[in-house]
Amino acid sequence: RAGLLAAVRPPKPNRPGAGDRRAWGLWFGRVAAIVAVLGIGIAAAYEFSGDKFTTYTTTVGGHRVVMLADGSQIELNTDTTVRVNAAGKNRRVELVRGEAYFQIHHDASHPFSVVVGDHRVVDLGTRFLVRKEPSRIEVSLIEGSARVDTLSSWRPSQSALLTPGDVVIATADSMSLMKRPGTSIADELGWRRGLLVFRDTTLADAAAEFNRYSTHKIVVADPATAAL
Repeated sequence: RAGLLAAVRPPKPNRPGAGDRRAWGLWFGRVAAIVAVLGIGIAAAYEFSGDKFTTYTTTVGGHRVVMLADGSQIELNTDTTVRVNAAGKNRRVELVRGEAYFQIHHDASHPFSVVVGDHRVVDLGTRFLVRKEPSRIEVSLIEGSARVDTLSSWRPSQSALLTPGDVVIATADSMSLMKRPGTSIADELGWRRGLLVFRDTTLADAAAEFNRYSTHKIVVADPATAAL
């Protein structure tokens, strides 16, 4: 019955109450978070300076294909937002949230780059998948080659060159490169066909993946059952 899942509007965010604002610890935590976000924002702003952007988004459960003027294609998964520059000379995209599949028309004189958090994916003639989660990003290369760079100015620069089947997982302070079988990456792209594919997946992880596509959440209340 997974086909019955439909796109619904995301809930309105809750506004913090007065009690939250009185707590010094929470206030300090928010300031620290803002400073971190500003640091990432400064790096992204530098990367995108001088460009004009068009924003594309999908709702929870949504799916959208964006065709670019140069022949490239971006496919947006559920609850995803991308910002695409309108200028043809500097081909740049920012993945604000969610997951997107890129099929890029290669042009060596005008490289295509995707900024996600404080990292950048540079196309070298490529089809790749980028997923942004709260604590990490994941880049899977399907075809061609690509490079993943850090943009952060407060930690050492890191870079990874990907070949087909490579996956980069990057967090705020680390970057790891691994190889996955073709079937695993194909499973990750099942959403493009309206499918979710699971292999040796716990019920908890399967429920979490389903929950990305609906505001009606699946809860596995029993820990033993969730681990099956």
